[in-house]
Amino acid sequence: PPPPHPFFFNDTATNDISTLSPTRRSSDLKKNCYIQRQSTIYSGTVLEENVVCRDYTLIGWDTVIGKDSKLSFHAQVHSWVTVGEGCRIGGFCCNDSVLGNRVSMFGNLLHAYREYGGGRREPAPKIGDDVTVGFGAQVIGTVTVGDGSYLAAGSVVTRSVPPNTVVTLLNKQCQLSKWHGELKR
Repeated sequence: PPPPHPFFFNDTATNDISTLSPTRRSSDLKKNCYIQRQSTIYSGTVLEENVVCRDYTLIGWDTVIGKDSKLSFHAQVHSWVTVGEGCRIGGFCCNDSVLGNRVSMFGNLLHAYREYGGGRREPAPKIGDDVTVGFGAQVIGTVTVGDGSYLAAGSVVTRSVPPNTVVTLLNKQCQLSKWHGELKR
């Protein structure tokens, strides 16, 4: 097995979860989770079985990462996010994002930032099951992406997407059954 790397809870490094102060909420790492170097996991987070966090991964407060999911190098999953089972994440998930099962997410899930100032929680994108969010794709605001959809690399999504739809460019949508291009899943 690889050498142990420290866990980071609220900016405190430790190789032994039992050394954390009892006044802190602990995170729950299920069996066979693998966390690589310089990853940060904040308190209240749950990593289900077989989750892999590659180098420099950030997971915010009170987040749930589903079984058999993999977070790639430098993935950022912020607070109060729910990630389904079997997901691959290599991008940015804003607070309160919801990802279904078997999602490949290599873009950015972002708030619309319609209000200025701290201390508020804005609605976040919701991604259905079996969705691919290509590299550099931007999903912005209170958007729902339907099951089986494919958001091409570099696309920008600012309105909801029906199930089984391909999105290219700025909100250009096409039913999957009518798409003639090649899709990488």
